[in-house]
Amino acid sequence: MGSKSTYVRGGFGGLKGRKVEKGDVIVSKASTFIKTPKLFPHPEIISSYSKEMKLRVILGPDQEMFTDVGLQTFLQSTYEISPQSDRMGYRTTGPIVEHVRSADILSEAVVFGTVQIPANGLPIIMAADRQTTGGYPRIATIASVDFKKLAQLMPGDRIMFQPVSVQKAQELYRKERQLLSKLKAAIHYRYSCI
Repeated sequence: MGSKSTYVRGGFGGLKGRKVEKGDVIVSKASTFIKTPKLFPHPEIISSYSKEMKLRVILGPDQEMFTDVGLQTFLQSTYEISPQSDRMGYRTTGPIVEHVRSADILSEAVVFGTVQIPANGLPIIMAADRQTTGGYPRIATIASVDFKKLAQLMPGDRIMFQPVSVQKAQELYRKERQLLSKLKAAIHYRYSCI
């Protein structure tokens, strides 16, 4: 489909299916550009990425598998993205989230943004190439409005989890979609006037 991305686990795409390394040269095809007036998106659409981000989460569906102290630890701590992270999941280092008993569950569905807590107590955030089910308790799911932040995380970045209700997450999502629709309409209008 013309993608230039790499799928490292599968060993294909990009530069011979491997990570970009120092000294690699990436060549792009020359494009013809149409001179257009400058467009400036609404400030609320422009994402701010830093080395420390808050990710909004909806708690559950397995939150009863964690002690009250474990839940507080999850919501009040800062975690660092581990170098062992990849497109399957973002592993973290930081304070341990305490389980009530075992960290094992029957395999349940996971989605992009599901936060699982394995036996070691360190959150793993499911990413784009995640499996479809997982056997660790799901303490939360990243609100879809923050997926763009999640996709920009790098090893060493620090994150905190901020709880929001399903209703608030939906409201934030609708607001973002409305802004993007307005931006799309403005771009379409500008191009139709050229």
